[in-house]
Amino acid sequence: MEKLKVLVVEDNKVAQKLYDHGLVSAVFDKRFVDNGKDALEVYSSWQPDIIMLDYIMPVMDGYSVLKEIRENIGDNSTIIIMVTFMYPEEGLRDCFKLGIQGYIVKPFKFREITDVILNYYKKNNPERGKALQTHLKKAFKEKK
Repeated sequence: MEKLKVLVVEDNKVAQKLYDHGLVSAVFDKRFVDNGKDALEVYSSWQPDIIMLDYIMPVMDGYSVLKEIRENIGDNSTIIIMVTFMYPEEGLRDCFKLGIQGYIVKPFKFREITDVILNYYKKNNPERGKALQTHLKKAFKEKK
């Protein structure tokens, strides 16, 4: 089964490790960058299925990356999930207007990140999402 390509845009190294640990390699192909400028470069060359996009980062913030992808590039199909310390009323409204599929609030547990990503992915890609969930369950059983 083809892995789900996830671009993690996160400047916090501890959070990057949580993602790396939570996103099982049997299901996810992962790339990590720590700023918005690098995110756009990897996005252009790699074409991820999902972007986990930190809202506040150096060089270029998450909102600017989202705006570039949605408005300037015109990509409305890549699933983008904002990752933030904020709640919707504190700044995510504009992100929803630009077309994010959802958000996750920090701090999060590495065990929940896989479910969050697959649940958002399944909303737009139900068949592949279900197949990936089945593959993930099988990988966990084999690991035990």
